[in-house]
Amino acid sequence: MAESRLSIDVGVDDLFGVLSDPYSYPEWLVGAKEIRSLDPDWPAAGSSFRHRVGFGPIQSADATCIVEITVPRLLALDAHARPFGRVLVRFELSAVGEGRTELLIHEEPTSPVMSQLRPLVEASIRARNERSLIRLRRFLEERGGSTRTVEDGGGAIFPFAFTGVQGGLVRLFGVSPASAWVELRDGDLEIHFGPWNLRTRSANVTGLDRSGPYSLLKVGGPAHLSLVDHGVTFATNTDAGVCLTFDDPVPALAPRGWLAHPGATVTVADPAAFLDTVGRLTAVRTP
Repeated sequence: MAESRLSIDVGVDDLFGVLSDPYSYPEWLVGAKEIRSLDPDWPAAGSSFRHRVGFGPIQSADATCIVEITVPRLLALDAHARPFGRVLVRFELSAVGEGRTELLIHEEPTSPVMSQLRPLVEASIRARNERSLIRLRRFLEERGGSTRTVEDGGGAIFPFAFTGVQGGLVRLFGVSPASAWVELRDGDLEIHFGPWNLRTRSANVTGLDRSGPYSLLKVGGPAHLSLVDHGVTFATNTDAGVCLTFDDPVPALAPRGWLAHPGATVTVADPAAFLDTVGRLTAVRTP
C-alpha cells in the first residue's frame, strides 16, 4: 500500500470539504482532467461521480464510488480508471492543533493486473501522490481559509465556498478559488469573480442580509443578472450567501459600466464573519 502524508494549516472541516468536492480535483489531483457529473446524493456512501483521467493524449472516462465516509475524518473511494486499472483510495484526516490538520493518503491497487505489478505500481503511485499533495497545499493557500486578515490595509479577504454542482459549473466560466474573493480594504469593497469585478466604497453599502438556499436554475453558471431589479449574483454554491444593497448602483457585468446594479449577492465561505466585518465597517445593522 502506497502512503503519503501532509500536515497543513487548514482546519479539518475545511480540508475534508475540499477532499469531498470532486470538482476541486482537476485543480490539484495529478491526472484528474474533468469531472463530468455527480450523483444527486453525493457524498453519501455508495454515491459516484463520473470523470476523465489520464496523461497527455492517453485519457479515459470512468467513475469513482464512495466506499466509506465519516465526516470529517475518513473518505474511502473505489477509483476506476481504465485502462490504468482500479485502486482503493483512503483519505484519513486528524486534527493536530487549532487550525492544523494531518492528511494521510493510502492508495492500494485492487485490479488483477495492477496487483501483480504492485512493487512497480506503488512506486509510481507514491510519486504521483507526493506531487498531488504539493499541488493541494498550493491550492489551499490560494483558496485561503474562511477569512484572511489584510495587515497593511486593516481589512479582510473572504474567499467563496465552491460546493455542489454550481461549484463545478462556475469553473467553466473562469471562476476558481484562486480568482474569486471579496476584499474589504482602505474603505473599499471589491468583489473579484473570475473575469468580473465590482468595486465600491464600503460607505455605499446600506443593507446586509443573509440569503439562500438558491435555485440552480437561477444562479447556475456564470455571474447572473436579475431581470427584476438588475441586481447581480456571484454564486459558487446554492446553499447560502449574503446580499448587499447599495445606495448608488454599481457596475460589474456590462462593459464600460453602462449597466449598474443596486445590489449584489456573494456566496462567501463564512457568511457570519462577512456580515460581522462589513457591518462594523459600514455601521449597517445586520440581522
